[in-house]
Amino acid sequence: MRYPITNLLILIAESLTELEVSDEKIGVEVKTVEQSMNAIGKKLDALRTEERAAIDVLQTRTQQLNNLGTQQRTLEARIKDLGGRYPSGLDTVKAQAQQVFVEAEA
Repeated sequence: MRYPITNLLILIAESLTELEVSDEKIGVEVKTVEQSMNAIGKKLDALRTEERAAIDVLQTRTQQLNNLGTQQRTLEARIKDLGGRYPSGLDTVKAQAQQVFVEAEA
């Protein structure tokens, strides 16, 4: 026959064992979660680096686009200026120049 105190000690021992097992499982789970978090942190760092590189490329391309736009506007202005100087058209002026050149050679 068991005495009530013995039953209580057995229950405490069983509870203590269950808590130790549970604590061990939680410890393993915590380590697994920490490893996952470290891996995610490394991936996040890599993505941030990639993002900064992409931003740098975007800024470079934007500057190049602005430079090309400036060059395009300059060329368009020069073409318009040439068109204004030769209202009969560049092909007509070119033909006349070729005729003058041929006559000068002869």
